Amino acid sequence: MDHWQENVGLPQKWVTTIIQTRDGYLWVGTKGGIARFDGVRFKVYDDLHANQLKEAEVWAIAEDDDSSIWIGTYGGGLSHLLKDGSFVTLTTKDGLPCENVTALQKSADGSLWIGTPKGLARRRDGKLAAYTTADGLPGNGVQALYLDREGVLWIGTDRGLASYASGRFTNQSAKLAGALDASVNAIAGSGREGLWIGGGGRELGGGSRDFGLSRLKDGVLTRYTTRDGLPSDSVTSIAIDLDGTVWIGTFGGLCRYRRGRFEAFQPEVSGPGDQRAFEPVSLRRIQSLFADREGSLWVGTRIDGLARLRDSTFLHLTGDAPGGAAIPLNSVFEDRHGAMWIGTPQDFRSVRDGALTTYTLPENPEANTFAEDRGGALWIGTTSGVFRLLAGKPVRVPLGPLDKLLIGILVSGARGDMWIGTRSKGLYRYSGGDVTRYLTSDGLAGDQIRGLAFDSAGGLWIATRDGGVSCLRDGHFKNYGLAEGLPCLAAQALYVDREDVVWIATHRGLCRIKRKDGATQVTVLTAENGLPNNYFYQIVEDDQANLWLTHGRGIVRISKRELNDVADKAARMVSPMLFGSESGLRSTAMSVSNQPMAWKTRAGRLWFATQRGAAIVDTSTIAHNPVAPPVHIEEVNANLRQYEHVDGLVLPPGRGDVEIRYTGLSFLAPLHVRFKYILEGFDKAWQDAGARRVAYYTNIPPGQYTFRVIGCNNDGVWNTEGASFSFRLLPRWYQTRVFLVLTGLTGVAMVVGLYRLRVRRHIRMEHELQERVTTALADIKTLHGLLPICAWCKKVRDDTGYWNQIEEYVGEHSQAEFSHGICPDCKAKYGPRSAESGHPG
Repeated sequence: MDHWQENVGLPQKWVTTIIQTRDGYLWVGTKGGIARFDGVRFKVYDDLHANQLKEAEVWAIAEDDDSSIWIGTYGGGLSHLLKDGSFVTLTTKDGLPCENVTALQKSADGSLWIGTPKGLARRRDGKLAAYTTADGLPGNGVQALYLDREGVLWIGTDRGLASYASGRFTNQSAKLAGALDASVNAIAGSGREGLWIGGGGRELGGGSRDFGLSRLKDGVLTRYTTRDGLPSDSVTSIAIDLDGTVWIGTFGGLCRYRRGRFEAFQPEVSGPGDQRAFEPVSLRRIQSLFADREGSLWVGTRIDGLARLRDSTFLHLTGDAPGGAAIPLNSVFEDRHGAMWIGTPQDFRSVRDGALTTYTLPENPEANTFAEDRGGALWIGTTSGVFRLLAGKPVRVPLGPLDKLLIGILVSGARGDMWIGTRSKGLYRYSGGDVTRYLTSDGLAGDQIRGLAFDSAGGLWIATRDGGVSCLRDGHFKNYGLAEGLPCLAAQALYVDREDVVWIATHRGLCRIKRKDGATQVTVLTAENGLPNNYFYQIVEDDQANLWLTHGRGIVRISKRELNDVADKAARMVSPMLFGSESGLRSTAMSVSNQPMAWKTRAGRLWFATQRGAAIVDTSTIAHNPVAPPVHIEEVNANLRQYEHVDGLVLPPGRGDVEIRYTGLSFLAPLHVRFKYILEGFDKAWQDAGARRVAYYTNIPPGQYTFRVIGCNNDGVWNTEGASFSFRLLPRWYQTRVFLVLTGLTGVAMVVGLYRLRVRRHIRMEHELQERVTTALADIKTLHGLLPICAWCKKVRDDTGYWNQIEEYVGEHSQAEFSHGICPDCKAKYGPRSAESGHPG
């Protein structure tokens, strides 16, 4: 049984009505509002929020054809919760007979039937019509409405039962000659099993006598009362589950009808000999019942809120601790006769042939571990040495140095010897009165012994908490530590299977030691391979070749085939089945320090030592949940603002921080629903979210995106279609295309302008340089000023005072070059000879 009250989000403890809509959500009506429940979170609608309910006291809920929700309130009329989240409310001004709505039922023709204390109403095609006793009802106070599988509407009133079919009402109480003239509170069933009718004093009904439960079958009414096994004659609700069991809620508690008899129901288990070692749980003051699609029964109470009953995977033996509390167990063990032995902090006990027997130890040490020797005697390892049960009395075994040591594990050897593991003082062997001690100085890996097991060849495997793993064979130790592949030296437990594969629970993963191709291989599996944890306490194998491991949050079952596939690199992930409080475990706190903390009996059951007694499971009858969870996206938060999930949502500009909340609707184990999601347009691959129900994204750039999410139930059944929605994140003004284009054009223009400016500057500098060069050349190569020249020989005097030929002077001071010839005047004067020689005369 699971409970929900205000501290976890339920609006109020008085639960009046419960339904499950087609999309898989559970809707819970209370006197403090209505809540939509996904198994983890409640979303509440009430009169404290603007534009929601006019009155928070809810008495009826119905789903319309378009998946909107009708809500009947007491004093606030009929409210309609539309798919967009808005509310519309109908009152007497709209044609309701009364603003106290007590029952709602949708029919196949689209009509919504509305029960009130002042008559029945039908809403069809947006119009309301009212019906009273004048139309054939036995009473005007309508308290229950039920549509059977043949399409007949049954109406429970404060003065009997009526039906509606083929357009007319029939007073069934009148047909039964007054046999059913009391207040009818609940109706369910029909078909071959008949119609179940519950009645009695009800707060809203007004005052007729209690009559208990009736069944109308083939026109015959059969009545049942407390004399037939009902807890009370005031019946408030009826539900029929998937197995056909009829559940009846009364003021006196819950009962069920199956196999022709009533059983006052308490969710407890029967144990050996019906001992008072089992914790009872009872329910009283029940107001509403509902059986969901996965087989769970939901119970609405008047004083304790919402409860859910489901088949528990585990039975429990909890013990008789002072004050009625459950006893923490240190270990469990089965002897050769089938008796189970249980060690506790104050004694040890046996469960044999339906009898529970308690034994106390001298000086009251804790009973930590058990073993049976070759002669059938029971050995008990304690916090103060070792005892043996002889003639029904525990007697200390004289072991010399072991007499007062803290013992954590005992294992009987094939040769009649007893191997004794201590918490911190090493390993001992007791044989024929002789004690042999093994310590790290003798080759043992560590002195803190946590696990012992033999392989088929007689090798003793030893798990130590401070040195890894040892194998003692033929008097020699072979040790396995970090160098051999263990992830750490803290080994908590070990198990040797039928194939001599050694499985080791360490603080950093599950290890496998296996001989393959003549070599010993050590492989480590961790949470990265799908394990729910890296630290395990105990390992046990069932008859279906699964390993069961205890850990900090309960128990996990993993197929050994899957574990071997991952260890052999043939697969990457395992698919574990998780067991916690949702599976019926009274305690997820497992015992840690002693062995064996888990045991498989000859009958195939597994026993686990927990901090609240023994948890027992029949591995052959574990139910599989085949229902893939409906997956929904509930809301979107973007840039610190919340939005309803709407496909095509347009988000305003912002930082690009988006938070998407989603859910998976599996009520059997909601905390074990797992999810994967992807944001198309941003993510490159699916993200494994585990059990987290929210996806976080930061700094998403503006653009168009599609978010997709899928989920699986506790048994790994996936809803691969999942849910999806598309949204667009608008850009800021400086992220718009126009701005980016203008920015780009501006940038190009600036680059071109800078380039042109640079070119012009270069041209101007080049011109200036050319002018300077030209000027310099002019200063160097141009002859100017007064040149002294000889009047006779025509030599020129330079700046140093030397006289040079005019040709030499001009050549040095200009770019001119000289060539010689005779002008016509000289030729005529000096003749041809001078012209040929180039010189006059």
